[in-house]
Amino acid sequence: MIGAGFYAIWHARNALCFQHSILLPSSLFHSIWMQLHEINFLSTGTMKNTVTELCILHQIGISGRPSKAPRIVEVMWHAPSIHQIKINTDGAACGSPSLAGCGGIFRDHLGQVLGCFAGNLGVTTALEAELRAVIHAIQLASQKGFESMDQRQRKLSLLFS
Repeated sequence: MIGAGFYAIWHARNALCFQHSILLPSSLFHSIWMQLHEINFLSTGTMKNTVTELCILHQIGISGRPSKAPRIVEVMWHAPSIHQIKINTDGAACGSPSLAGCGGIFRDHLGQVLGCFAGNLGVTTALEAELRAVIHAIQLASQKGFESMDQRQRKLSLLFS
């Protein structure tokens, strides 16, 4: 809207300076209104879905196109099978690259926490933070002996999610 207003004022100024024609305020407002309706017709929906924005659009006679609502996906954690350990890891960065961190948690088939870790990674990318979390989890699992057989020769496997 602001861009359309500036364009109409700039166009009226150029008409006055170069063509010595005066544009009446009502014509200027009509020009801005027409541009806004054309922009609305050509737009793909960039509303922020706020009440303030909706009120402004209704004041100038534009219906607007609200953006689509975010899709919500339910994610559930499931315990691993008996004699297995599940390791959940995550890494994140506040930009690319930026300050980053990672963490992870080890749980058994009952969902009981066997251990966890968290750490600051300094400045890195989100992908590197994710990978370093998995690498650290593998190293810890190896140090704790989670990959070895127990006395009953039951295999303890690692599941990463």
